[in-house]
Amino acid sequence: MFITSWMRMETEADNIRVNAAMVRNLLSALSPKKTVEHVALVTGLKHYLGPFEAYAKDGFLPQTPLREEQPRLDIENFYYAQEDEVYAAAARDSFTWSIHRPHTVIGKAVGNMMNLGTTLAVYATICKETGRPFRWPGSDAQWNGLSDVTDARVLAKHLVWAATTEAARNEAFNVVNGDYFRWKWLWKRIADWFGIETLGFDGTIHPLEAELAKDNQIWREIAERYAFQLLSEGTAGILHALVRVKQKGVEQGPVFDGHPLE
Repeated sequence: MFITSWMRMETEADNIRVNAAMVRNLLSALSPKKTVEHVALVTGLKHYLGPFEAYAKDGFLPQTPLREEQPRLDIENFYYAQEDEVYAAAARDSFTWSIHRPHTVIGKAVGNMMNLGTTLAVYATICKETGRPFRWPGSDAQWNGLSDVTDARVLAKHLVWAATTEAARNEAFNVVNGDYFRWKWLWKRIADWFGIETLGFDGTIHPLEAELAKDNQIWREIAERYAFQLLSEGTAGILHALVRVKQKGVEQGPVFDGHPLE
């Protein structure tokens, strides 16, 4: 079983209540027949940096590179609550588990509202349409710091590997592509691909929510022109910039076949 979804609520207390219940109710419903053999739970970087209300704030920043054995932060976090539900059900029903902690996941997924690749593609397309520069929306730390991402195909292969490999049972894993970059290096390359002007960090944060607030009609016109499927009224993205490592997957041998993803 692969648990990859969650529901965003207004407060972390509600995130814990709702998302823990989702995992608990699902596993409780399956418990009587004892047919579950392995549960793979996908969480993410907030395991190390804290929930939305305290994300990457002073007092909650762990030492990098981030490693799976690092202790939990002393703060409420719905990822911890989800893990605890899996652990409790595994002890009750005698199945194995694995926890998967990707960074920003990028991949093709229709209707996915947390896809940085799609967000930047929409932003760049609107900039090209309007003649606006492709302006960096984040902070100085994000612009200059090291970052990494997780390809959805890498994560999928990692999930299957963990579910079918004895050495991966009852372990937590960081899973990222493994190549680090700085946004100040990548930003111009994205802009060049779209053929648009670029602006780097100018001393001010420019959230995309505000940057794109008046572009709904422009995006609809673009979508109609190219027969896109519109699923929402807007788009948003969060940029992260911290070092991560795929530690245990490396220590326990080859996870993937070594061929380029197609």
